[in-house]
Amino acid sequence: MHVRRRFQCNVCGMFTDVPMDYFCALDQNGQRHDIAQHPELTQGSVEYLAPQEYMVRHLLFYVQVANDKNGAIWIDIESFF
Repeated sequence: MHVRRRFQCNVCGMFTDVPMDYFCALDQNGQRHDIAQHPELTQGSVEYLAPQEYMVRHLLFYVQVANDKNGAIWIDIESFF
């Protein structure tokens, strides 16, 4: 059986190797056994740098995407000037 020790980025599609000390086997649902001990796997942030032509005004957007216990997805978007 071939065990894959790398993951694919959902944004860019790039594959990254998982360091051996961070590797964990998966359960029958494809989830890590220790996922509760690694909040970085279920919560995170991404920062995008805009090109200079978009920097006429300073804007900050806050986008939060989450789902509840029933699987419903909600999105919260705020902009700050």
